Amino acid sequence: TTFFTNSRHIFYGLTYPLHAVRGWWARAYAVFTLADETYALVSALPADARTSRRILTITAGLHLHWLAGSTVGAVFASHMLGTIPGLDFILVGLFAVLAMDVLAQSRDVRTAGLATACAAVGGGTPPHAARRHDPLRGAVGNQVPTMSTWYVVGGIIVAMVVTFFTRVIPFPLQTRLANSGFLREFSRWMPLGAMVILFVYACSTIPAGRWLPYVVALAVTMIMHWWRRNVLLSIVVGTGVCVGLSLL
Repeated sequence: TTFFTNSRHIFYGLTYPLHAVRGWWARAYAVFTLADETYALVSALPADARTSRRILTITAGLHLHWLAGSTVGAVFASHMLGTIPGLDFILVGLFAVLAMDVLAQSRDVRTAGLATACAAVGGGTPPHAARRHDPLRGAVGNQVPTMSTWYVVGGIIVAMVVTFFTRVIPFPLQTRLANSGFLREFSRWMPLGAMVILFVYACSTIPAGRWLPYVVALAVTMIMHWWRRNVLLSIVVGTGVCVGLSLL
């Protein structure tokens, strides 16, 4: 499951500018922290701005953000923020502004349209089984069994190893495919296509029957980002609008 969930990182690695990062330790860290947001922000940079310092600054900033957000969320969110409606718009707003940035740079409307169509078709495909099997669901009383600490730790270690593996395996292929016309075209398609697909997926998580606050918030986010070109400001304003309308 972890492999298939993170298999998209294989495609990220084919076009990620790891060659611009200096030092083996810095490259290892860049591979370890390669994720959707990292790929989108680095890929959106002009070629002459993809310096080692710039890439590592983006990488380290996002890494610290994930660590701090996860820690704060684990400690406080379930008690203080978990019941606030509309707060999950953050994910929609994030991928919306990232897709806007990549589209503004590439101006490749055709790729954006194809990615949207692919995401819509993939998201609308019904599962093969009418009822998904939940391995954590108990047979008696339909209760979730308690997992031991070592079971959880083991699962985290397996997920970490598999995730790092999917991130590192495509980089040796970059040298062999350096003169490939397909890779050049792929590097042009992939950043925009990935962000559009992730944006469509985030939109698919909007709760049924509560779409109006999210649509209004998305419009506000896109207008704000078109005006100010500030990722954080656009997401904060859009999320505030979504939360405010959801509380009405």
